[in-house]
Amino acid sequence: MATNIQIQFIHKIPRQDRYHAIQEVGGVYNGKNWRIPLHAAITHAQSNEWKFFAAAGGQQAWVEVAKSPSGSQYLKTERDTTTVDNLLSLPEFPAYFPV
Repeated sequence: MATNIQIQFIHKIPRQDRYHAIQEVGGVYNGKNWRIPLHAAITHAQSNEWKFFAAAGGQQAWVEVAKSPSGSQYLKTERDTTTVDNLLSLPEFPAYFPV
């Protein structure tokens, strides 16, 4: 059974460009900071080891692996009732975020 993990921060450059993938995701789980690259997050999600979710705009949405027209895999949230982009609305990692 997958462990539910909240994505609380993202690292993405350029920040507001929807056509460039998120590079890293992370947050705090059981009191410990975690931060992993996109490829590791995709691996964890596809293996059903972790089930990611994001919360933004007062809504929680599950995160899934999707494939672009060019074949690249990326993370996106399942469609929900908000128009907010749940992942892109998450903050950047704090300047000091030891893992």
